[in-house]
Amino acid sequence: MSDPTLVAGLVGAGGSIIGALGGTFLGYQLSNSKPDIDIYIDNKVLMYYPTGGFSIYVPLTIINEGGKTGTIKDFELKITSATKQVWSLTFEDFGIDNSDQEAIGWGRGKDAHPIVVHGKSGTQHLLRFQNFSKLSTGKSEINLPAGEYELVINAINRQGEIGLSKKHIVKISGIDQEKLDMLRDDPKNLKTYSLKVVEIT
Repeated sequence: MSDPTLVAGLVGAGGSIIGALGGTFLGYQLSNSKPDIDIYIDNKVLMYYPTGGFSIYVPLTIINEGGKTGTIKDFELKITSATKQVWSLTFEDFGIDNSDQEAIGWGRGKDAHPIVVHGKSGTQHLLRFQNFSKLSTGKSEINLPAGEYELVINAINRQGEIGLSKKHIVKISGIDQEKLDMLRDDPKNLKTYSLKVVEIT
């Protein structure tokens, strides 16, 4: 026959342990309640020369491992050449892939400011970045000869500051250069050109 005092003691001890563990877990949940956002380019970017400009479409995954909803107010994209020439592109909207319809080309999507990322979730977007700087000839000033380029994407927080920055390498071969030059010389050509990106860790 069991001792009631011993049983009560064991139950009390068990309750204390469970309470302590529960408190620890609750504390972890509370400490993890703020947003914890990260971004990843999905292995490639797509370059495009529309009339009077240069665009890059970026397939981006955004994750929030925190428990609270977070907001990305804006994005910036910068390309730096091996000779340290820098081009800045502004975040325009969500791109629309019409690549299966050659006569239409890629489309302008809805405005994407800001992007809200709920807690414990992830989203995928196709973001369109644009640079409208032109030469006197009417061509985009962005000319990309063969070489290695640094591509940096910055996520801007509510305060208008860079909250997150990711660096990537884009290698452009001689063949890549020829293809891009053809698009730059012919704005009526609505095709995009895909290039692999590798994140710098």
